[in-house]
Amino acid sequence: MRDTTTPDRALQKRDGLPVGDDELDGSSDSVVERAPLLRIDLLRDAHTPPPALDPWRHALTDELRVDVSHHDGVVVFVDFDGDALVVLDQTQLPWHERYLRLTSAEQVADAIRRLFDTRGIKTKEVAASLSGNAVIVKKITLPVMTEAELAESIYWEAEQYIPFDIQDVNLDYQILNAGTGADSQGTMDVLLVAAKKEKIADYTGVISQAGRTAVVVDVDAFALQNAYEVNYGLEPDHVVVLLNAGASAININILQGDQSVFTRDISIGGNAYTEALQRELSLPHESADTLKRGLPVDGTSYDDAKPVLRAVTENMMLEIQKTFDFFKATAASDRIDRIVLSGGASRVEGFAAALQERFGTTVESFDPFKKISFEASKFGVDDPANLVPQAAVAVGLALRKTGDR
Repeated sequence: MRDTTTPDRALQKRDGLPVGDDELDGSSDSVVERAPLLRIDLLRDAHTPPPALDPWRHALTDELRVDVSHHDGVVVFVDFDGDALVVLDQTQLPWHERYLRLTSAEQVADAIRRLFDTRGIKTKEVAASLSGNAVIVKKITLPVMTEAELAESIYWEAEQYIPFDIQDVNLDYQILNAGTGADSQGTMDVLLVAAKKEKIADYTGVISQAGRTAVVVDVDAFALQNAYEVNYGLEPDHVVVLLNAGASAININILQGDQSVFTRDISIGGNAYTEALQRELSLPHESADTLKRGLPVDGTSYDDAKPVLRAVTENMMLEIQKTFDFFKATAASDRIDRIVLSGGASRVEGFAAALQERFGTTVESFDPFKKISFEASKFGVDDPANLVPQAAVAVGLALRKTGDR
């Protein structure tokens, strides 16, 4: 990927210092298609009507975005350089720290703080994202109403769909179809998202302890979708599965055109491989995690690990199969045209091949820098192939800004 922004000038832009316009690059091969961004923010007061979507390029501002939810420890900062999106900075926790068992909020906060300090990142505002059973996502159909009327009634409407006390959750929503077309039949489609306040407070509290302020709390699956639409554009007639296999969970977002038609978080991820290797081969955590990546450890060969890895992969395939079966049973179309794969666990040997064999569809790796200029060597990335699958959610978060609702 071509990147005309030097590291020094990237840091100037990142920290709000002026950069001369003579270095802006607007060449056509870096111009990103204007895809709509899905802008869920669980910090926003749902009683306040969201503004109309701004032009797409205004989805960016001078904030850092961090994705540490699945131990990948990825920070990405993205902004426009002329008409092209470029990575202005990125960093990760060191390898040995990324896979430590962080057992307290203080440990996580300290890891984030050191992550920023290592790169000299001064920006205080960050975007984060949630996943798991504390997040509820529902597409609901309502009578056509104004945005102000929807803001007034959304809590009452949400009570019918949220299995928690409505006082215990933060809500946000986005109008998917305003019902103004000729075929609307007097109804509108709204994406309703809720998360437990306790879960949000856990995340924002850790970020505060790290000396930063959470300005957006998104959902992993939707951050993934935003990164995909920016890099790949919209495919109105295709059903695309975005599958992010992280350390502790698999996020699935099934898209049809520009619509998310099904989401699910599966509570199994790359940690399951490590734990199985520990259990079956009597290895310490660090050795098991190393072996999972195909690297040798004392006294144990990778061939010893392969049967264990295959068994865990098969368990993951069964959970993914359940997800696809439920989607096909409830969707208008039961086909899947393509699976786009991301997340560190997706790199385990045999994972992608197992997906392709079981589901008989094209499986491709998600490149979150496909249309975002990123030159790895300028940021000290020695192994970009390792970073790319882990950066998808962080890139999606990097497309958000304070108040973009």
